[in-house]
Amino acid sequence: MKDVFEVWPGLRSVFPDGDVLFISDRQYVVDLMAARGLPSEHLAEISEPPESVVLVGCDYASLGPREALHELFAGSRVLWVPLVSFDPAPGAARYSLDLMLASDLAASTKGNRDWTSVLRRARRPLVVGSDRTSLTFQVVRDDIVVVTRLQPLLDVGEFVSIAEYFEVDIDSSLDVGADADADADAGSHSDTGGTGTGTGGGKASYTADGTFWADGLCVARHPQLDLDAPALKGARELAARVAEAGGMLVRVEDCHVVSAVCGGEDWASELARYAGESGSRLIEFSFGTNTEILGALDWSVNSQINEGAGGVHIGVGDGVSGAHIDFVLPAAKVGLAAA
Repeated sequence: MKDVFEVWPGLRSVFPDGDVLFISDRQYVVDLMAARGLPSEHLAEISEPPESVVLVGCDYASLGPREALHELFAGSRVLWVPLVSFDPAPGAARYSLDLMLASDLAASTKGNRDWTSVLRRARRPLVVGSDRTSLTFQVVRDDIVVVTRLQPLLDVGEFVSIAEYFEVDIDSSLDVGADADADADAGSHSDTGGTGTGTGGGKASYTADGTFWADGLCVARHPQLDLDAPALKGARELAARVAEAGGMLVRVEDCHVVSAVCGGEDWASELARYAGESGSRLIEFSFGTNTEILGALDWSVNSQINEGAGGVHIGVGDGVSGAHIDFVLPAAKVGLAAA
């Protein structure tokens, strides 16, 4: 078996010393990891976890209750990879694993620190642009909470989603009230991204207006949303359509999706329906920092690793009452608006 840092050099900054064990609740994922030279075991065989763990979750039933999982790994440093929230099928798992192994977590967390500094100091709007994107984004609260991972090193007892390493999201828990509690309760088993501007009556954390081109869509769910839910099925079918068409042109007004054109059709009303109770309102605006994978993206695969690939990603849907749907803009450039 190879040294784990030979297989994944970008992991060295996360675990300071000792061995790292890759664990999954599905044997085919254990086999995929072992085939790449990673020390791997099935979750069912773990009684005394090592100090450093990469946990790749595929099924809520076999993972068990969140509390039991955290108790099992209470003495470990855990990097959590929730394939279960997106697509845990063998082909998607293989793709996600390979993108993960190409990622540099030290570099992405440096990007997170840079973006966090920008967002907390910005007093002017940010302009998101590309050939087909012209979008204005502005923080409108002084008490914003930024959700991200600022340092790669994990401490004993931490159980952290890999998504936090690859994005900077402005949390909306101050905006959404009770809705935020549901997201927080689901978060440790299912990372569907941030909660964005939310659905509550409080003052929103940011404004967003303009048009953008999404190269692809990522679709996620929290444990409360059944895998066979019509909203989730519809969102995944739309994501596949967007991948086949090569993208989607979206218009946002006052943080609401008002048009979403793909293949000559406007899918805005379907998106609002698939998103559940939050409808067309943006509930996530995140800045991606995993630029190492930009040349390897495949939008036909519903992978969480896709969404943090540089640029920005913009989400609708809470993942509980409906699907969480991210529009991903990896080529977008962001700068301060002119004074």
